Amino acid sequence: MYRYGEALLENGKQTKGKSWIKQAWSVGNFPKKLERHILKKHLALFTQADHEKRLDRLLWERGATAATRMLPYVSKGQKKLAIARIRLMKMAGNVDAAVNSVPVELQNDPSLIYERAKWRRRKSLHDGSRELLLQIDETVPKAEKWWLERHIQARKLLAMGHVSDAYRLVSQHGLTEGGDFATAEWLSGWIALRFLGDHDVATKHFVRLFENVSFPISRARGAYWIGRTQLALNDTKKANFWFEIAARHYTTFYGQMALHEMGKRRLPLIPEINGPDASILTAYAMDERVMVIRHLGELEKSKWAKSFLLKMAEDVSRPEEYTYLAALATEIGRPDYAISVAKRAHQLGTDLTEINWPTKSVDLDNPAIELPLILAITRQESAFAIDAISSAGARGLMQLMPATAKNVSKKLNVSYSKSLLTEDANYNTLLGSSYLGNLIDRYNGSYVLAIASYNAGPSRVRSWIKEWGDPRTGEIDMVDWIELIPISETRNYVQRVIENLQVYRQRLNRNRISLLQIDKDINRGSETH
Repeated sequence: MYRYGEALLENGKQTKGKSWIKQAWSVGNFPKKLERHILKKHLALFTQADHEKRLDRLLWERGATAATRMLPYVSKGQKKLAIARIRLMKMAGNVDAAVNSVPVELQNDPSLIYERAKWRRRKSLHDGSRELLLQIDETVPKAEKWWLERHIQARKLLAMGHVSDAYRLVSQHGLTEGGDFATAEWLSGWIALRFLGDHDVATKHFVRLFENVSFPISRARGAYWIGRTQLALNDTKKANFWFEIAARHYTTFYGQMALHEMGKRRLPLIPEINGPDASILTAYAMDERVMVIRHLGELEKSKWAKSFLLKMAEDVSRPEEYTYLAALATEIGRPDYAISVAKRAHQLGTDLTEINWPTKSVDLDNPAIELPLILAITRQESAFAIDAISSAGARGLMQLMPATAKNVSKKLNVSYSKSLLTEDANYNTLLGSSYLGNLIDRYNGSYVLAIASYNAGPSRVRSWIKEWGDPRTGEIDMVDWIELIPISETRNYVQRVIENLQVYRQRLNRNRISLLQIDKDINRGSETH
């Protein structure tokens, strides 16, 4: 953008060129040397307001170093505001002095309130963070930045029993689209329904969620909870109308829960998709992107192929094309990328059953737990990439930490080998399934608690039971307990594993219609079931 502005100036288009340069200064990020060049050449072009706008953006984007270079060009008040924001952002010392030095007229600037609330949360000063967040409403700028703070504190308020404040924090989210919007609308509706008992408000949020999302998981979630709200109003007809809509997405957790609510005891047969026909094979035979992907596979650089595959998956529409791309991923030895393509196809309304839920990964005699559960966990953990290693160091198909694997191997009287965790599928699965089996035993057969423990660790699950009650004893509804898990990754993990468990039972039943056991599965180990 800046270079284009310079080119316009060189061609005598002064007004347009200056406009482009001013815009570039406002929205662009530049190396220090180029930034110095721009200021030296065009300083007279920029107003103080231009510099302050750039400074504010850099700070919202956490660009503290570049923002610091802007301080000489802004007003004294804005400089002090920026210094306070930077010190809070960096968790530096003397933040109180920096905040107190901000002029009175800027003390309630939303950007400062945001940084103070975030700083207090990171310091575990949650009461103080909530005090600040409750001062603002949905009109604050950068709604997407505020959501994490709102979400964290709202869940803490729920745990404390401050339900109205929790609802206020999440319902005033100010978002209009995206994943956080979907989460915010759902959480607002759920609090209204399950904690406040306000059916009208709950319905408003769930309908807004349903009408503004397109992915199957979110559509099913919205429709299911509208149905649950209608059940609470004893309107079975309306409830079943919405459960029918949710159940269209029967490979998702809430689609399956909707089937259960309607008394359906079988999972519908997931249709098979034909492979690519001759026209597709011909069309892609000379596609440069396909050639690059294959070449990367030959060079054992297949990890670089993922972006090509997913971009191609965004550009196609026919089920057979998704099948071709998934087969291409498998061809270069990346079953995990094939699943990524299949997940993208699923989001857009096409289920590639064979690819999205692969079954040929392990060959164990007498596994510690049912094979469908092993496959459901493996799909979620590694997407069947034998050599997967997470940033935390978890390894292989079932993503075992080396210390955990070593401990389990000792109990099984099996030799421990760190290298085999990412080389031998059966070895990794033997240890992983045994560990998960031990967790299931620990929780008296509870799949939900064991799955949550597998992802987040037993100590966290223990603390959540202490905080919210034990769902096995009937203290709290199991679905509510899952939704109260404070770690979003674990909430999602539990639901995805449970939904995939239902699908894998069908897949291992030779793709015949199978029993739907989702209610039984989520309530395993419960005293009331």
